[in-house]
Amino acid sequence: MDTEEKLIISSIIASTPDIFTAKDKEAICMSVNGHLYFLRKDISPLITFTDAGYSWMENIYLPLSISMHRFMSNCESCPKTLLSKIFFGICDNWYFLSLDRVQITPREAAEDYFHHKAQAYRPFLKRRTCSTVA
Repeated sequence: MDTEEKLIISSIIASTPDIFTAKDKEAICMSVNGHLYFLRKDISPLITFTDAGYSWMENIYLPLSISMHRFMSNCESCPKTLLSKIFFGICDNWYFLSLDRVQITPREAAEDYFHHKAQAYRPFLKRRTCSTVA
């Protein structure tokens, strides 16, 4: 990681203490770099990692974390390592679902993710979600 990446990743971790810790630096960096790839491909090759970091927070982190918390009833009791794992699982799921469908919402990605991962996360899911998930 170069200096710009370290600064942005540290800022993201500081802004999201409910989900990420310093152990998530590499995963966050990979996710922001993936986002940067698509921004440069679709918008401009001049977009910087810093720009991508702010865009990632607004367009990836916020909608996915909101959707994640809608399905989880007791995030506070969930270990942070598990929360970050769930977040990146939903993030990956959103990407793979988007390959098959032109438009998929963060809520749909989270719902699909929990539907397929419910056994492992059952203690942290809202009761109504668990009853609809096999």
